[in-house]
Amino acid sequence: MPRFPQEPFRALDTLRKELMGHFWEPSNWNFFQTQAMQTDVYETDTEVVVKCDIPGIEKKENIQIQLDGQQLTIQATVEREEKVENEKRRFYREERYYGQMSRTITLPHPVDETSAKATYKNGVLEIRLKKAQPPQQNFIDIDFYS
Repeated sequence: MPRFPQEPFRALDTLRKELMGHFWEPSNWNFFQTQAMQTDVYETDTEVVVKCDIPGIEKKENIQIQLDGQQLTIQATVEREEKVENEKRRFYREERYYGQMSRTITLPHPVDETSAKATYKNGVLEIRLKKAQPPQQNFIDIDFYS
């Protein structure tokens, strides 16, 4: 009989698969992806547009948008209204996200903060911001004495 087993790590590998196997399944990674707001940011000649997928919002108060210079922060709360009393449940899969989420985006261009307009329709938040006009150059007159 050899001093060392032919496959010394087989038992450890089996244990690892049992403990961590389900965590690494691709279907379980959806949980991490759904918490982040899937976002598109683009600009036209006159404005910057941000579109975020935030399904499940039922009240206007559940979305807050803050603009600080070129930093746009979006916070949202998805509520689950399923209240069932005296029913015992055992979930086998729970993928629908509910709770709070937040995303801060650096805008590609300075914007006019007073021009912001946001709409929410069919689970998509769209924010339109007009680009800020570049500051005009002002020349200073010189009092010249010779």
